[in-house]
Order: sequence, then C-alpha cells, then structure tokens
Amino acid sequence: NTLFLLFPVILYFIILIGADPIIAYGDRHLLVIHPLVIVLSTLGARSIGIFLARHRASNTTIEMIVFSIAISLSLLIFSPLKQALADYALNYQHRTKVRVELAKWLEDNLEKDETYAVGDCGLIPYLVEREVIDIYCLNSHVMTSEAINRDPKRFIEWLKTRKPEVLIVQSNKR
Repeated sequence: NTLFLLFPVILYFIILIGADPIIAYGDRHLLVIHPLVIVLSTLGARSIGIFLARHRASNTTIEMIVFSIAISLSLLIFSPLKQALADYALNYQHRTKVRVELAKWLEDNLEKDETYAVGDCGLIPYLVEREVIDIYCLNSHVMTSEAINRDPKRFIEWLKTRKPEVLIVQSNKR
C-alpha cells in the first residue's frame, strides 16, 4: 500500500551516491526528502493503529504495552535530539553574531575596491559591499569553472593570484 511512497526515498538516496561535497555539506540533501519520510512515518503509525483496531483482544493489555513502548521510544529518541538541536541552534546563533561583528569590521576597514576571502561566510557578503572570495567555494563560481574544475589545489593557486587584502581563517574549539 505505501510501498510506492518508499520508492522515491530509495531512488533519492541512490541519486545522492557521489554527490558533490562542495554542495553536500552536512545533511542539506536530506532536507529535500524529509517531508516524504514524515508522511511515510505517519502512514506507518496509521497502519499500526488500524491493525490494532481490527485485532482487538478482549483486554487492552497488549495495546497499552505497545503504546507504552512507543511513548518510551519516542522519549528516548527525541529527548537527546531536542537537546542536540537546541545546542546547534545556540552555536549557530553565536556564529551569526560573530559574523555580524566581522562584517562591521570589514566594512569599516576595507576600501570599496578591496577583496576579502573567508570560508563559511554566511551572511557576511550580504552585509559587506566588497568583493568576496568564499574559500569553502559555495559562493565562488570560480571553483566550478573549467580552469579549476573543483580541484582544491588549483583553487588555492587561483586565490594566490587574487591576493585578497584580508584572509579570514577559522578555528574550531576543541
């Protein structure tokens, strides 16, 4: 019955094999298929409910056990997920704040014709009216040009010829 809905999910995962890592950061590709997975989960829960309604025992003990297991699993799965999402959102909020501060500094300290290079630029190019070179290449069409052809070494050589006035290098807390 719902097998036809599973086909696009499987097909999509097959299509993602060998996806371009420049674009496939994190789980961005999975966001497209997420609504379909939610629909499948809902249909699965509905099917379980219909099955339990048709095969109702004289007492509701089995239903209560299944319901209790479902609630327990939901709490086990979603509680850590909720905390992880909250931590991620807090970290992203901090990163955005730092980017805004960096954008103000760039706007105040770069001449109008000067260039800066930054990785994971986020909203910085929208706040700074200067030429930007995105080192992570998501916003640099040059990375996919024939001359560079997604080769990081060629991109670095190209970057050296551009000689940006500011090169912003990130670090991770460890």
